Amino acid sequence: MLFTLLLLFNSVTDVSTIEISNGQYNMTRFASLGQNRASDYATAGRVVANEASKAFDATRSFNPNYTDLAVQGMKARNYEKRAAWAAQEKMAKSGIKAVAGVQETKVISDARADISNTQTKSRKAGKLAAMGGLIAKAAITPRKVERPAPVTTDYSGKKTSAQKAIDEAQQELDNFNQGNTTTTDSSDVATGPTTPSTNTSGTPSQNAFSGDPSTFMTGNTGRSTGPHLDIRVWSISKGAYVDPHSHIHHVTAPGGGSLVDSYPQTSPYLENRGSYIHQGIDYGIEEGTPLNVNLPFTDSYWDNSGGGNMSIYQLPDPDLELVLMHGQGSK
Repeated sequence: MLFTLLLLFNSVTDVSTIEISNGQYNMTRFASLGQNRASDYATAGRVVANEASKAFDATRSFNPNYTDLAVQGMKARNYEKRAAWAAQEKMAKSGIKAVAGVQETKVISDARADISNTQTKSRKAGKLAAMGGLIAKAAITPRKVERPAPVTTDYSGKKTSAQKAIDEAQQELDNFNQGNTTTTDSSDVATGPTTPSTNTSGTPSQNAFSGDPSTFMTGNTGRSTGPHLDIRVWSISKGAYVDPHSHIHHVTAPGGGSLVDSYPQTSPYLENRGSYIHQGIDYGIEEGTPLNVNLPFTDSYWDNSGGGNMSIYQLPDPDLELVLMHGQGSK
């Protein structure tokens, strides 16, 4: 438009033609400005205006479409983002594959190592089994054993001595179990090889009953630790003393009371005294106490093995005898 106005105000004397879109417009008619040619100016103005409009349309038609450019830019950015995401995805997948590959390689390596160790252990186990088989075979395989040389030493004398020692020990054991063991213990014992039914001491004694067979006078004779009564029961068939508890009632105190209720028991039956087993029951009774014996009197004698003045009475059972020891009196 500015160009067009300049054309209107400038001199057009020297302009013969104007280029227009559809050819040339003859400008010679404007040779003299002094002439009153209004129609010509109007016509020229329209031409110029028309050309200016055409030029504007042409310019606008060639201007960029910013909306399309913006859309295309958004699409481009979208494509860029998608491309970046695709690249990241590929990189992530590649990283995962790489890690998986490393893990796979490690797993395979560990598996191969385990297989190798297992094979090594199997080989060792096989070797041990083979060694065990060889050892077992060697142990089972019979070996030739040399026959020992015959023994020519005469042991008959030693055998006789050994048998004699065994017999003597057995005899001592039998005597010990029967209460007939000779001892040097200073406690009140009434042992010795004496059989109550037979006076083997060969020494008559002053009867402890002092002429009355139904009375036994307690004393402190023999190897005794003090005045007391040792009451026992002898079995003729067994040749040994037996439990006297069920026969104590045949002997009573001077007033008729029982021994159990009248006097203290100082030693029980089968008391272990270290060197022997006590075969009777001891009651602490003062010396010179007359005890009543409700049994038939059979014998009285002095026991040199420790019983002192002893009296023998026949119990109702013919196999049993009541023996009272440490009675008053002398040889």
